[in-house]
Amino acid sequence: MAESEAVAKMADLAARKIFAIFGWDDLKHRNRNWECVNQKKHNRQKSKTHPADVVFRYVDPYSGRDVYVHTDLKSYKKSTLEATDLKKALRSLATAIECASTSAGWQNLFLDDTRNSEIVGMLFVFNHDGGYDADFEGRLEAITPAAIELPNNRFIGVVSPKRVIYLNSIASDVQCLIADKEIPHLEDCFFFFPHLMECGAVHPHSRALPLQHMLSPLIVFGYKPTAKRPQGGVIAYSDGHGSSVDEFKYLLDYFIRHQIADGKKRVEVMFSRLDVGAAGHFETAKREFIRDYWPLAGDEKADAVKTISSVSLNTIQSSVPSFSEEILGMAEHSY
Repeated sequence: MAESEAVAKMADLAARKIFAIFGWDDLKHRNRNWECVNQKKHNRQKSKTHPADVVFRYVDPYSGRDVYVHTDLKSYKKSTLEATDLKKALRSLATAIECASTSAGWQNLFLDDTRNSEIVGMLFVFNHDGGYDADFEGRLEAITPAAIELPNNRFIGVVSPKRVIYLNSIASDVQCLIADKEIPHLEDCFFFFPHLMECGAVHPHSRALPLQHMLSPLIVFGYKPTAKRPQGGVIAYSDGHGSSVDEFKYLLDYFIRHQIADGKKRVEVMFSRLDVGAAGHFETAKREFIRDYWPLAGDEKADAVKTISSVSLNTIQSSVPSFSEEILGMAEHSY
């Protein structure tokens, strides 16, 4: 395996670990080229194909459809990442997912045509030397859907270098909890999806976390009872910082409104980083929530205290995916 191939493999390995925990199916095909069916529009007269680094699949909890995630894996060091043309990468991905919906070549490789489905795109950017600290999200926000020619009915999600670390930290936390027998194996765990005003969830408890939810501020992970946690429970992973009382009030309201916190099961709110004073904000939010909300609900104060007391605050350890370029480079030549 050449050096550049070893570096590219790092993003693939990081993605496999993360998305296995989040319930996605890996469709196995790697680095496949397939015929472009609109070569002039997509500027593919020379290559005549689109690339697919990997495609994942999951079932959407709201629609029940299969979602195919056509993925562009990027593994860059700091200097390369700083010089990367994000607009060009996203435009290439936008044309690929538009073409995939009508390309027999793509569908023969990946699609189960017996089920309803949709195709989305994902740009997964792994900073393998850990040196990139620039505002990737700011660069991304400056790019409009029109600039990358993304059709109105298509979606592309971008997993930034910081998001890769955050999602890997969640995946590592779940793996450690399973290993310590705090929570059951993944088949007895699920992600929580509340019914929305505009649509109900077909699968309110689903093993798969959709791409859009993976990029959202709150990921709610549930598990069935274990010997150590006989009532089962919920772990709510937040990408906030606990910087205000209102931030915690919002979370408490969410848990009560969707009956996640019921005074019986354990509810843990987990942050990757907390601001100074966050613990005090949390305690204040709980006191004020009981004072202001529960009299309106018509329940006993003791019930309110029990329910809110079932919600606890903690942090997860940051876990950066780490691979040896030398070892990966030697893998092809092992005996």
